[in-house]
Amino acid sequence: MGGKQRTKGNARPSSSGRAAELLERSNQGTGFVGFGTMSGDLGYVPTAVGADDFDSCLDPEIRLALRKLTKRDAITKLKAMQELASLCKEKEEDSVGGILPHWPRLYSKLALDYDKRVREATQYAFEQICLRVGRKLAPHLRSLMGVWIVSQCDTYAPASSAAKSAFQKAFSTVKQREAVAYCKAEVLEHLQDNLFNQTASTLSEAKSTPVEELEEKYTRNLTSSLLALRELITMLSPEELPKISEQLENILINNKFWKFVKHQKPSIRSAFYTVIGAYCEHIPETLEIYLMRSSVNVLGNLDESDPTVVSSLWHAALLIITTYPKCWSHVNMRKAVLPKLWVLLKSGGKGSATVIYPNLLPLLSQLPAATFGQGIGFFQEFFGNMKTGLILETVRRSSCETSSIVQALMECVRYCIIQNLGNSENCIAIQDYLVNEQVMPLLEESMTQSTKLASTSLYPQTSSLIHRLHKSNEDKHINDSCKRILNSVWGKLAECCLKQICSEDPSLKNLENISTVLSQIRSPLERKTSEKRKIHVTFSDSTTSLESSDVTQVDDELTEKDLKAQKDETDSKIANSTSNEKMEDDQMNELVAKLCSASYKLAKEQNSAEHCFFFSKILSEFSSPDLFKTLTHLVPCDDSSTKSKAYQFIDKAILPWINDVLAVTGKCNLCQNLVDALFSVMKLCSCEEQREVLGNLCCLDKSIVPLYLAVKKIVISKDVHIQSWTRSTVFGDKLTSLAGSLCGDSKVITKEEEISDGWKLISLGLSTNKNRDPILDDLYTDRLIKVICKLLQDLITTPSDVTTPLQDDPSTSSAVERESEDIVHLKNMPHSLTYICETIFNFFKSSKNCFLVSASEDVLLKVFQISCLKGDDLSGDLMEKVQNTWMYGITSLVENKKYFSNAQNFLHKLAGWIKVNLMKSSSLVDRSTTIANATSLVYQVLNENINQDCEDIQMTGGEFLQLILPTKEEWNGCRRSLPLQWKENLTMQGDLMLINANEKLPETFQDDVPNQIMLSVFLATLLTIQPQLEEDNVLEYEEVRVDRIPSKKDADETISKERSESKLPEQETLSKEDSEAVTAGESSGNVQPKKDVSEREDPISAESSNNGQSSDNRESSDNVQPKNDVSEREDAISAESSNNGQSSDNGESSDNVQPKNEREDAISAESSKSMLPWNFDKMEDYILEVVYSMQWSLAISNSEQLVCIFLQDSINFNPFFSVEDLSRFEQTNEEEVMLPGYLKQSSPIISAAMDTVWAVLTINQWDSLISKSCERSMEFGELWAMTLKCLIEKFKEYEAGQELKVIHICKTDRFDILTEESVGTLKVLIPYLQQNDISMILDIHTAKLITSPQENITEIHGCLGALCVIHTCLLSLTKVTEVAILEAISDWKDFDIFLFSRKVEDVGCKVLFLNVEVIRFLSVTVQKIPRSLSAQTWDFILCSLVEWIQSITDSITDEGNSIYFKVFCAEISNLIHAIVTLLEDENASKAALISPDLISEWKEFFSPGIFTAFLPLFFKFTNSLDQNLISVSDHLLLQSVCRAACCAPCELLQQVELKPRLVPSCTIPDVLQTVMNHLMGMLQSKVRPIQLAAYKILAKLMSLLPEYDKGRSDVANTDETGETNLPLPEMLKEAIISSTFYLESVLEDVPVGECITVESGTEVYQTTMTYLLAWRLALIFFKAAPVELRAQYANFFRQSGLVDSLLINLFRLMPIVPLLSDKDAKSPFKGVQPSMFTQEPALEIKGCGSSPIEPQHLACSVYNNTLEDLPAMVRQWWNSQNKRIKEHIDRFTTKFTSPILCAKEIQGVQKSTTKMDNMTIKARSKTREVIATYRMDDMSMDLVIKLAVNHPLGVIVVDSGKRVGVSAAQWRNWMLQMTTFLVHQNGTIVDGLKVWKSNIDKRFEGTDDCMICYSVIHGSNYSLPQLTCKTCKKKFHSACLYKWFNTSNQSSCPLCRNLF
Repeated sequence: MGGKQRTKGNARPSSSGRAAELLERSNQGTGFVGFGTMSGDLGYVPTAVGADDFDSCLDPEIRLALRKLTKRDAITKLKAMQELASLCKEKEEDSVGGILPHWPRLYSKLALDYDKRVREATQYAFEQICLRVGRKLAPHLRSLMGVWIVSQCDTYAPASSAAKSAFQKAFSTVKQREAVAYCKAEVLEHLQDNLFNQTASTLSEAKSTPVEELEEKYTRNLTSSLLALRELITMLSPEELPKISEQLENILINNKFWKFVKHQKPSIRSAFYTVIGAYCEHIPETLEIYLMRSSVNVLGNLDESDPTVVSSLWHAALLIITTYPKCWSHVNMRKAVLPKLWVLLKSGGKGSATVIYPNLLPLLSQLPAATFGQGIGFFQEFFGNMKTGLILETVRRSSCETSSIVQALMECVRYCIIQNLGNSENCIAIQDYLVNEQVMPLLEESMTQSTKLASTSLYPQTSSLIHRLHKSNEDKHINDSCKRILNSVWGKLAECCLKQICSEDPSLKNLENISTVLSQIRSPLERKTSEKRKIHVTFSDSTTSLESSDVTQVDDELTEKDLKAQKDETDSKIANSTSNEKMEDDQMNELVAKLCSASYKLAKEQNSAEHCFFFSKILSEFSSPDLFKTLTHLVPCDDSSTKSKAYQFIDKAILPWINDVLAVTGKCNLCQNLVDALFSVMKLCSCEEQREVLGNLCCLDKSIVPLYLAVKKIVISKDVHIQSWTRSTVFGDKLTSLAGSLCGDSKVITKEEEISDGWKLISLGLSTNKNRDPILDDLYTDRLIKVICKLLQDLITTPSDVTTPLQDDPSTSSAVERESEDIVHLKNMPHSLTYICETIFNFFKSSKNCFLVSASEDVLLKVFQISCLKGDDLSGDLMEKVQNTWMYGITSLVENKKYFSNAQNFLHKLAGWIKVNLMKSSSLVDRSTTIANATSLVYQVLNENINQDCEDIQMTGGEFLQLILPTKEEWNGCRRSLPLQWKENLTMQGDLMLINANEKLPETFQDDVPNQIMLSVFLATLLTIQPQLEEDNVLEYEEVRVDRIPSKKDADETISKERSESKLPEQETLSKEDSEAVTAGESSGNVQPKKDVSEREDPISAESSNNGQSSDNRESSDNVQPKNDVSEREDAISAESSNNGQSSDNGESSDNVQPKNEREDAISAESSKSMLPWNFDKMEDYILEVVYSMQWSLAISNSEQLVCIFLQDSINFNPFFSVEDLSRFEQTNEEEVMLPGYLKQSSPIISAAMDTVWAVLTINQWDSLISKSCERSMEFGELWAMTLKCLIEKFKEYEAGQELKVIHICKTDRFDILTEESVGTLKVLIPYLQQNDISMILDIHTAKLITSPQENITEIHGCLGALCVIHTCLLSLTKVTEVAILEAISDWKDFDIFLFSRKVEDVGCKVLFLNVEVIRFLSVTVQKIPRSLSAQTWDFILCSLVEWIQSITDSITDEGNSIYFKVFCAEISNLIHAIVTLLEDENASKAALISPDLISEWKEFFSPGIFTAFLPLFFKFTNSLDQNLISVSDHLLLQSVCRAACCAPCELLQQVELKPRLVPSCTIPDVLQTVMNHLMGMLQSKVRPIQLAAYKILAKLMSLLPEYDKGRSDVANTDETGETNLPLPEMLKEAIISSTFYLESVLEDVPVGECITVESGTEVYQTTMTYLLAWRLALIFFKAAPVELRAQYANFFRQSGLVDSLLINLFRLMPIVPLLSDKDAKSPFKGVQPSMFTQEPALEIKGCGSSPIEPQHLACSVYNNTLEDLPAMVRQWWNSQNKRIKEHIDRFTTKFTSPILCAKEIQGVQKSTTKMDNMTIKARSKTREVIATYRMDDMSMDLVIKLAVNHPLGVIVVDSGKRVGVSAAQWRNWMLQMTTFLVHQNGTIVDGLKVWKSNIDKRFEGTDDCMICYSVIHGSNYSLPQLTCKTCKKKFHSACLYKWFNTSNQSSCPLCRNLF
């Protein structure tokens, strides 16, 4: 059908669309869709608006939707129906009404659609139509109602629900019956048609519909129609049913209807039974005619097994037998009914027991009397089959089925017993059988076996049977019979129970079942009846009335009396009832007494826990005075005693028994049962007797366990008299003596179990009862706490050699501090500490008034001290318990207002102890833990409620913090004690001058963490706290400005994430009731739940996550807040919007309160700011101290370049420390420089904390901080200048655009006379001045330098200081033209000031630093104003540089160099780099910044002179440094020296004289080989500057090496294919191989495609960098080689497998998404996203630290270079990978690399300067095509080379273009050659085109093709055919011929087959 459309005779092709238009325009009326005669026709739908007004109302959109409904596709119909429903909602009522004429036909088909979604959507659309059209639906109702009713019975529930919903929306409840009655005839007609006329083929199109769909649709329609018939009968009123009785009877007449009962589909059978039930229930007279068929088909199928059928079957069966009693005459009971019933019962209901068995009792009640017969035959079969079904394994596994069967069995037993009450022989036989063979075996089995019978209704049913018999006993006609049955039941029950009790090995479960049976018989449980059982049996008695029609009342065969006779007998029955109840109680008591006696004797004789348990259980259930009267034979009682029988039983039986049990080892578990028994009996005693009993319990020899169990029961008791006993003297003395035994020196209690039980009892005694009242009296509570405190004091000791804290004046030590000198230390930590913590925690938690006990504070202080100790005796769990204990205790102390008087004294003591231990390094106290505890203390405990009245606050958080923190003098001492290595580092960076020669700097760091750092970490964590205010109290909070932290409640909520896994110490596991009692009232009191106390959030890590945002967004309070804060905190902070520090903004004290409206305005103005947690005036100095510490950390670790590494390693650091977190403070760091280990922890804490502080400072607070730091910088200098610099930088970052007021100080006269401090301050401020101001300062100090006398040249106030300022000004100025001091500086050489050819140590510090400043000045001059330098100045600079290098050579030593030498050498190296950078810059020479004569002088004289002396220094530096102990100053020196060494030219690198390192048989010159071997060793260094310098120098030398491999046949290897390969240079190959082995062992478990993060400073990092850098060198070497050698190198790569290993490793190192973090990065290629592939890694030696990102970026670069240089090898490797790896590589390369490589290829073609005769090359970037045109004489041809999307993985496609004068065969040959070159050569497209052109040129020159590869030039080694056959004279490539011989196993010519 794909040909041209036929247009003969027509202007246009035929179109069905136009044909439809023509049909529409015709005058024949409206068009129709489809053909009405087809079976699948959906009715007529008008195609367009015609002339007929009838169809003119149909909306076009609705018409289109109706047309779509005629499609066959289900999705199309579904969408069309949804569209129709939406249109019905949108369109006008008239438009929707136009659907009605067409809807019945559509609805009748779509409502029966096979797709259930279509049916559901149809009903929803119908609902919308009904809602819109309303009464207009009436004319069409008869044609719709039949399908509508059937749809409401759809088997797909959503569809049926939708149809019902539509019906309910269309008609009100009243009208629904009327609507159905109106259409009843049509509905019946429709249903009869569905049931009897329709078939599977008529309902659907049989030809186009699968058979399965046909059958399923027919089955569903049949089922729905039967259910609809039932629905119709149900909905019609009794008045309407007779009108259609004839039609209903016609259904029953049809034989096809009765065949449905045998249908194979269960749904049809189930629907059939529902129809029978409906007939029987609503029109029984119609069904009665066909009763015989109904009875046979229903009662004869009781063995139905399908679960979907049985429910409707049994419902119909019960309706038939109750409606038609004569139905039994139509069935053979013995042959047709009972056998099937027995089968059903034997099978346990066939999986439907829960449905079937509840119907057995109604069935049994309606069976004819003849069925039962005489004797017990029927009952044996009935109940026997039920028993058989009950024991089936399938039934036993289901508790529901077991329960249903037991329930039915017991109901039937009870019914049969009641029906057969009498004294006849038959009745007695039935009674005995049912009791002895059915009831009692079940009871015995439930008590003796592990079955589910005990959990069923067996026991309640047994109780009901007994009570029913007792009730029936009132009737004198059956009195004897009932008594006989009851005696039998009680006797059998007693026999069964005693049998179990007296067995040799009684089961505890069995005994528990016995007690359960007895308790339920006495008071049966109420059980819910099933709502599903609408037909049930009720047993009549004297009070029951007649039930409704659906309840079958079963008569108990009691003779009906007339009403008068019943009234006469009422009194006698009441009397009989009372006697019957007494008889029942007597029988129960008699049985209980027997069981008690038996169990008591056995428990005493055998010490049996099981019998003891049963004895206590029985007593708890049946304890009564009558019971103890019957138990007098067990214990002799004194009848003359005034004590009750119960008391005597306890005193003579239970208490001695407890004492005996405790004496028996391993029998303590009996105590619980005995204590339970004791309390059961004690209920019958008087109050005095109860107290006496408990007192006697305390006097037992070993009373801890029973007393503990007794107190537990007292705690939950409701008896006030019993609860008051625990406050008695007896119990208090008992606990006090017990505590003394546990805590005293002479241990009375030694066993672990007894110790544990004792502490449990003490803990319980210190808790509260159910009413939250203390268990113990306060006096005894205080005694107990004092005993525990004494034990804690014994656990710690005071060492004698503890030094006092660092103070300027020891006499100022306060009493608190002297007391704090009693530093605690662990001896041998006993296990008792665990019990103490649990006890104290329970005491704080449960007692509301715990701190009214005086000793509570002492024990709390001791616990806190223990938590701060060093020692291995405290395990992690124990330490956690200790910490949680004191935290909870202090929380309780501070929260309650009435404790503030106690808390103030206690907190003074605690603060003094913390301060002393924070200010002193001790071997006893763990300062890290002390910080953690102090932080938790201030944050968690002293969070007072900031919304309470100010006068209620007696100590605020700020006051407490000031007690902990040092004074001003102590802060000065802390700063002086900081390690001084930072001075070296600042000197190397140019921020400091060490002009004091007497100051000695330490070489190593001290072991202890400095006090300044410890205190700063402590402060940093506290500065991040944000207060939580209620919205209504924000203003009040501002007015009563008190420096405090948030309330404890809010703090608990905001720190809930820190210790989410921590748990509080647990006390003894209690029962549910006990635990509820002990912990009752927690939620009602002020004490927070356990989880709130132990869980804390990480505010620093939360808030620091938002520190990277731009300053433009700082005004938003949302940006200030951390991203992951809890919602409560966000709400509180946003509600506060406070203006913290507002008083300082206005220059007022914090006590001066502004008017409220002014405060509101201020708060509104600062609404974008969060508030500091403390008063700014009090915290300002502390903030400066923290910033000072932060600057010390930066200075000690080489500024931010190394600190960034620490921050990356500690992203998830938790500022609320644990011991594990801070233990690393003492560890050494494994970075490439020697740094103290605590820096890695302290730096991120302080930095992250301060970032949160910067975000909340106001402008005035910033000004205050900066001003104060400026003053300190002017006074002290050094690190205070760095502190000032940090504050100014943060101010500019967070307050962009705001004026910096402090810079105005530069315009004052304070800098007229320069000092070391003022110079440091001025260097910080100058960069932030205006350009004019900087120029003015530059002119002032230029004049000062020029006019200074000779004696002031080396002085700070003279030329030295002025030169420092001038250098800073030059760096800060954006435009500098000339500096008029060069001539003056050059004149200083006459004063012998310059360090020319002299050693560094021979001059003074000031002279040295003057030289250093001159060098720095020259460096910045060369960089910024080279144009102003004259030839004489350049001569001075270069000659001075040579002299200075000579001074370095003379000064260097092997033992180590001073800081003065390092800074001098580093600045000279920087000057070398500046000069070389300028002189080698082509743009500089073009811009005439330098003269050509200068360049020539540099290359001919100065460069050789400088680098000849400098390069040996470089190698000497790198070889002399110990890489394991390199300091930061050494690292800074190496950065400068290595960067300068990289500037050396190649020719000078080949002349360096080093210790020879040679490789045998290497053709590289010895000097060059030695240099490269030294550099290869440096390439593997773990010091970053050395490694990168070695790489950069080697990269220069690599391009020289391929020249030495030309003609190296001695080292070239030939493989089995005849191809030769050349290895890489030996030293490079060894570096790659060794690092490959190591890296593969590390990465072997990392799957391809997953990126591993290599942490900086590790051995893996160093090896990874070596590996990647070595491969970059190898690729540089490969790319520099000629084409002929590249093939041989490529063969080496292929055979060694190194490239395969490289590619696998690269895909383990490259990030999954290699995007750059720099948002400003731009791609050099148009349309390519910036990534790690578009930009080369920086690999900067100076100013850039190592990071985990660097190896990833470098791996991306290596992969990109490998694809570019070795595309064929990569393609071959890619094709060899499995599918998963191959797809990942393809996606990755296509997305990130291929666009770049394609762009490079196109640019290479476009920018290629290579001229090729006879061939031109063009490129098309958009289509990735290269067009090569070759012309030779009259011949021309075009090749179109198209790069693949995944280039170079995909094969390059070569297409033919124009060709003139070339044969087709030759053209195909050349095309094949071109494809071969591009696919198999490793190089660019231009390289491939060159080879192909050479091949064509040789061909035209007359060179024959190789007859094997049909190419002139070989594809891999680029050789010509040289081997000639002597016979046929054809030439072959040697490689091709060698391969031919190997593969063919012949030595013959490939053409002539003669011997070659």
